[in-house]
Amino acid sequence: MKRSFLFLVALLFIAVAAFSQAKYYKCEWTEAGTTFLFKGWMKLDIHGQIVDGRIAWTIITSDAKNATDMAYYRTRMNKSGIEIVKGEYDAQTKDLKFAGQSKIDPDSVIGLDQYTLKITSDNKAIYGKTDSNGTKNGFFFATLLDPVMGKKEYELLVGRVK
Repeated sequence: MKRSFLFLVALLFIAVAAFSQAKYYKCEWTEAGTTFLFKGWMKLDIHGQIVDGRIAWTIITSDAKNATDMAYYRTRMNKSGIEIVKGEYDAQTKDLKFAGQSKIDPDSVIGLDQYTLKITSDNKAIYGKTDSNGTKNGFFFATLLDPVMGKKEYELLVGRVK
């Protein structure tokens, strides 16, 4: 009886560890009506309903329609920052909501955002809207990466942020 119980506990521990393993995504963010484009790599941990993650963002293009944005980002193109996010996940609806809590951003290229997202039925993509400074015009899209290559690419980008 003891042996069966210990085996069951060990099996449960392995299942929980496998479920809460970090997943890596390649992602993009843009804002409707602008030419903004940020590309990034995301490390996301889902533990039941709790979500923890980090998104390493790189500015690719600023808003060409806005002279202030163009001037601000002129010397920051291809610079990166890391947004640390926390939130919640509903496995039944596949709703994923998280918000930027803090950032590592020595070049001041990113802001903190609020994300209202969905995970696709095959679990290979995440998509949805972001708050984008109150405009609710931000769009986010991410695709699941191979765990080994995703981790490698994520760590390379994170290593650039100093």
